Amino acid sequence: EFWLVSHGGIEPFDGDLDDYQRYLLDEAKRAREDLKASLKSTKEPVAQPVPVVSAVRKTPEELKRLKRDLGKLEQTILDLQTAKHALEARLTTSLPPQLIGELGRELQKLTDALDTHEENWLLISEQIESAAG
Repeated sequence: EFWLVSHGGIEPFDGDLDDYQRYLLDEAKRAREDLKASLKSTKEPVAQPVPVVSAVRKTPEELKRLKRDLGKLEQTILDLQTAKHALEARLTTSLPPQLIGELGRELQKLTDALDTHEENWLLISEQIESAAG
């Protein structure tokens, strides 16, 4: 008997390991397509404000603050990645289904937080580059 942990829940999985592998490949493909679609949709709005940001000259104090914020974000991202990897490793062990569901939800929260921090990192990096250029 197999259990499927995904999308913040747990449910019985009807199939064998080959079916599960196909399911994982399909999910990975769907996730890549979703990511590509979201990147395409966010590229246009992000591309428009960049010239405005580059037209405004940053003072040395603002640039210093941006670099400090970038360093803090990098540390937070590393901490979130470490926590995510530890949680993923824990999910590979034999656990009760209820705990797997809880850990899956926690993993989703970590992933969402990581995505948000990475987006902020990109925005601040762009601001630093435009101010330096």
